[in-house]
Amino acid sequence: MPQLFGARRFGVDVASLPTLTRVEAACLELAAFQDAVPEKQPDAF
Repeated sequence: MPQLFGARRFGVDVASLPTLTRVEAACLELAAFQDAVPEKQPDAF
């Protein structure tokens, strides 16, 4: 998850990684992952 976030942040195209993006999507359906996304962390940026 953090690596995909970082890749997108720096403009890396992750379209060629369908398995990872599917896993990411499945994880983001879980409340724990939704609560942990960088956008929800006060010190992330």
